Amino acid sequence: MGIIKDFPFNMNYSYGEDLREVPDDAVAMKRGLEWLQDQLIEIPEEDKVQQTILLSQISGFARIIGDLDLAEQSLIQAIELLKDFKREDQIFAMKLRLAIVYQYRESFTKAERIYSDSLKAIGTTTDSRIKKYHDFVFQHYGKLKYDQGFYKEALDFFMRAYEERIIKGDLELVSSTEFAIAQTRKKLEL
Repeated sequence: MGIIKDFPFNMNYSYGEDLREVPDDAVAMKRGLEWLQDQLIEIPEEDKVQQTILLSQISGFARIIGDLDLAEQSLIQAIELLKDFKREDQIFAMKLRLAIVYQYRESFTKAERIYSDSLKAIGTTTDSRIKKYHDFVFQHYGKLKYDQGFYKEALDFFMRAYEERIIKGDLELVSSTEFAIAQTRKKLEL
């Protein structure tokens, strides 16, 4: 099955002025989330990889629609499944997503600890599968600072993410960082 890309519901979103995802159609996304949960139930218990993939998708859409309990539970469950496979890179990614959930819960200390630890890990590892998250950590650390009202710090993180993303050449990521920079600069002008 793999990552589900063709959903029978509108799962699209854009970014609001608060730098958070806003569903194009919240009702459709909620129905799509329920559909994903039904798909998860149908996966054989021994197919841990597929369960992990779906749990990751469930967590992201649950966070977007504001079901932070489901988002957190899904990520914790995915992390536990990944421990069986010793996939440190995927565990690393899931913990970063968990930091976003903590941020949305305004558990800023928990989120900041994950981002800080992640930057340290990226700085000391030789594993390219971990290092590739450098821009992601900068971007989301910036969003954390933005949510806390520390706009100068947020801008610094966004600029670092921007540099990394330009090097990566991913135009979608560059565009989202440009949006974050523009929104932060507006806040700094107030």
